[in-house]
Amino acid sequence: MRWNGNTFHIWPLSNSRRVISQKIGDTVYILHQETGLWKLESDEPVLVVAYDPSIKRLPCYLKPLGENSFLAVTTSDLARLDGSKMTLLPGDCGDFIRENFFITACVLDNNTFAIGTYRGGVVLVDTQGNIVRIIDRASGLPDQAVNGLFLDREKESLDHD
Repeated sequence: MRWNGNTFHIWPLSNSRRVISQKIGDTVYILHQETGLWKLESDEPVLVVAYDPSIKRLPCYLKPLGENSFLAVTTSDLARLDGSKMTLLPGDCGDFIRENFFITACVLDNNTFAIGTYRGGVVLVDTQGNIVRIIDRASGLPDQAVNGLFLDREKESLDHD
């Protein structure tokens, strides 16, 4: 749904219990598990990557690389997304993401993603998809389920100084 300041415009997505969205610049991207990755263009949703049930992989979180090019945390690994074409990266994070169920992600710096999962805490991965560190209960995390990640304002202000 989109709020224009006066009313909501709603685009129904069938069978959705949860929809992940992300705003990059002025563009909103929406992940719908049953149909694929969408973006809002001219106030209408446009399908970017269709869901393929044979591979069960969808881009969930995007880091811009250039026009229509992204590093993408997917439901099962890390990939490069060029237009609607996904190319898997060679890293070793895939098993961890698949076994622990992707929930959320954020970019920590130019070289590192933090990926929050339902069962495994947070995994830090580099831009090739290699595991750098796992933060879980053994590391002091109070629960293995991570529902949200973001950079705090201090980190953001240090990056821009």
